[in-house]
Amino acid sequence: MAIPLTGLVGWGLLAWTKRSDPDLLRRILAVAAPGLAAILLLLWQTRTGPAAQVLGLAGATALLWVAVPKAWNAKNSVIRVLGTFLLIIIGLGAAIPSASFFYPVKKKTAYERSIDKANRQCASLWA
Repeated sequence: MAIPLTGLVGWGLLAWTKRSDPDLLRRILAVAAPGLAAILLLLWQTRTGPAAQVLGLAGATALLWVAVPKAWNAKNSVIRVLGTFLLIIIGLGAAIPSASFFYPVKKKTAYERSIDKANRQCASLWA
């Protein structure tokens, strides 16, 4: 749900920044509509998850399209360089795997380990 929701925020921010141009706003909303439909369908059926993620990527890119120039035009050089770098890393989702090392992982019980072992030994599962 992270990518589709980020995409929804990106489309909303892009539409908000271009609201003064009605023709451009109509085009932005037309492109954002399938992504919104995929997110709404995701609430009903989980098999629309891949479509929602793919359509959310364009919205996440739109979020970067609006936010990166603001950081890039900052007067402070630290904000200009580090802010742009952090926006790109966070916006493209590269920070999530790095941050996953900081929260604890639940240890498997003996019962769960026995199930995993049985699943690994089953020859009927297709790889």
